[in-house]
Amino acid sequence: MLRIIRWKRPMAVLLLAVCLISQLRLAGRERQRRAAQQNSVEQLLVAAPEGILCMRGTVDTCSTTEESTSVVLRALAVEKNGIWLRLDVPAYGAGCTIKKNEEALLPGDEIEIRGTLRIPGEAGNPGAFDAKTYYSRLDIVCQLAEGKLLSKKSGPDGIRPFLYQIRRALCASLASILPEKEAGSMMAIALGEKRGMDPDIKALYQESGITHITSVSGLHATMIGMGVYRLMRGLLLGIVPASVLSGSLLFLYVVLTGSGIAAVRAFWMFFLWLLAQVLGKKYDGKTAAMAAAILLLLQQPEYLHDASFLLSFTAVAVILWLLPVLQLPFAGRRAGKRRWGCTVASAVISSAGIWIGMLPVTLYFFYQTSLYSMLLNILVVPLLPVLMQAGLVGAVLGLCSQRAGMFFAAPAGYLLSFLEQLAQGMLHLPEAVWVGGRPSLLALFVYYAALALFCALAVQRQKKVRRRGCLWLLGIPLVFFFLLRSAPQRMEILCMDVGQGDGALLRMPDGAVFLIDGGSSSEQELWERQIGQTLKYYGIRTVDAVFLSHADLDHMSGILEFLQAYEPGLSGKNVHGITLEHLILPPTADPEDFQKLSMLAGQKEIAVSRMEQGMTVGSANWQFTALSPRSGDLSGDRNEDSLVLLFQYGSFRMLFTGDLEGVAEQRLAETDGERLWADVLKVGHHGSANGSGEAFLARVQPKAAVISCGRRNRYGHPASETVRRLEKSGSILFSTASGGAVQITTDGNSFWIRQKNPKNEKI
Repeated sequence: MLRIIRWKRPMAVLLLAVCLISQLRLAGRERQRRAAQQNSVEQLLVAAPEGILCMRGTVDTCSTTEESTSVVLRALAVEKNGIWLRLDVPAYGAGCTIKKNEEALLPGDEIEIRGTLRIPGEAGNPGAFDAKTYYSRLDIVCQLAEGKLLSKKSGPDGIRPFLYQIRRALCASLASILPEKEAGSMMAIALGEKRGMDPDIKALYQESGITHITSVSGLHATMIGMGVYRLMRGLLLGIVPASVLSGSLLFLYVVLTGSGIAAVRAFWMFFLWLLAQVLGKKYDGKTAAMAAAILLLLQQPEYLHDASFLLSFTAVAVILWLLPVLQLPFAGRRAGKRRWGCTVASAVISSAGIWIGMLPVTLYFFYQTSLYSMLLNILVVPLLPVLMQAGLVGAVLGLCSQRAGMFFAAPAGYLLSFLEQLAQGMLHLPEAVWVGGRPSLLALFVYYAALALFCALAVQRQKKVRRRGCLWLLGIPLVFFFLLRSAPQRMEILCMDVGQGDGALLRMPDGAVFLIDGGSSSEQELWERQIGQTLKYYGIRTVDAVFLSHADLDHMSGILEFLQAYEPGLSGKNVHGITLEHLILPPTADPEDFQKLSMLAGQKEIAVSRMEQGMTVGSANWQFTALSPRSGDLSGDRNEDSLVLLFQYGSFRMLFTGDLEGVAEQRLAETDGERLWADVLKVGHHGSANGSGEAFLARVQPKAAVISCGRRNRYGHPASETVRRLEKSGSILFSTASGGAVQITTDGNSFWIRQKNPKNEKI
């Protein structure tokens, strides 16, 4: 049976076959899932016409913090007119957030809650989080926010409820023996509980490239499973009892920490290692990794597109296939005779090799990487076992004695504080966070094919010329060129989906990048979740200028958020990856309108200037012209004093009107009518009834019009009369509310328009 462990080629063929079968299964299941999901959503919307829903279900998973409890419910039933109705698809669940309450919940409990219904939507912008796809893969059809627990019936006793109580007790112990920030980090690292982790620390770990320490994976399995096995063997216990004890303990630990993909993968690989020890066979890590992938894909074919699955197995592949090749210069040297320089060089090469091998997948999912993470991980990885041991021992002892727990957990607190300061210091180095954008699938294939070729040549030359043959490895940096994203070949304008707000991204073929507005009154953390992610998706590291039409928050909240988090590093660039060169504001009747924004920009050494009627910004190929307002004609109304920009690229023209409406719009049509004509109109004030008048549209004569507004917004945008006027003018209408972001591409003569989610409802 264990001979399969050494059959690399048959296992590789089998893994490839399972991947293809999984893809075919996904294609068939996706059609069924969409139909079933649509039926379930309709049931939910009928049961909650005003958005408030009562729901019953069985707790599948749960996670508790001081503020709230997060649960996933299965076997759902919803209340309609006092009657409880089961969903047509029993396998679908709901993610629920319950306000803080004294009632402890466990897996298996049957509960009844009432909360605000939310249906996960598709990503409205390129690079943004696609909640619909993510939750669909987890078979979660809806979310219930701000839930209130109405009733609870305890479920049967079992291993999962028992382990959850242990996890909750250990988390409470850590919270009592460590400072709040360090306790949250320790919960994530040792127990897989990430909800209590400080958001700033979570972002810091991701930007510095050490977020992997919060994922229960091979390092944890080695410390716990292998540590217990060796301890049992050291106590003269037989191979079989030691294997059973260590394997069982690791299995319980994986369940206790939430059974993440990386943890399950580590368990299966350790299980095969134990099986090899029991049967006296030679263990092969490469075959074991492929076997673990096969087992996971057979269980859940959706893992084939899951970020955790791909990141975990890519890391294992790099360690098992790439690192041995990179270590060829040190092959044949005995560990005892190695100089300390060789040991350090070997560690640096290993860390760099993991960074090189993980780079494409990291960019594909996160759009950025840390250039210094390879150095930081040389310190972090050896410290992780110490961190884990101190945290877990302290948590266990803290259940009995808080003083004892604090004493033994103190090293973990100091180490976490040290890592935080080290990561923060590293971020201020030049180009610490490098935004590369999402590479294409073709680029990923070419990258890994080239990497495999260089490794094969290195192995071949190593056999003939010994260490000099490893000069082939110097060609590895050449593969980076396959991942670099260049400027678009044509001019691209993206009218972003920012909810009830406005924001447009313009990318020029010469590499220049501009933003016109960036705010929302309906979306929280707009820059972090939407605008910033879209810019990073395209690999944008520098924004040449941001034009703000006026000082309403629904046009500038995201820019304000961006500037508040902006940190110039040693090179003067923003340490968080995207640097702003220039902030351009319109004249305003109220000096306090942009006061906070201007002050922040000045503190961050960002140039600030004013732009009014007649001024231009541009180059030989493109140009922005301000058509309004003039500082001497300000009305004091923010909307009517909006900055109106005419953008020209070749013969293509697009008009951006901010929140222009009413008298100011009429005056512009009368005084500058000859210059107003445009191919595309960015409709003013989100399509309100007071904007886009007939006289104005007669001057603009747009072939297409884009309306930026939120779905089911409380203002009724776009107004039906405005839509009629736009249609009457001959414009083709596009709305971010109905189909997400709108992209306009032009070569200077013709232009093309497409929408992110065109299948959605129309205006």
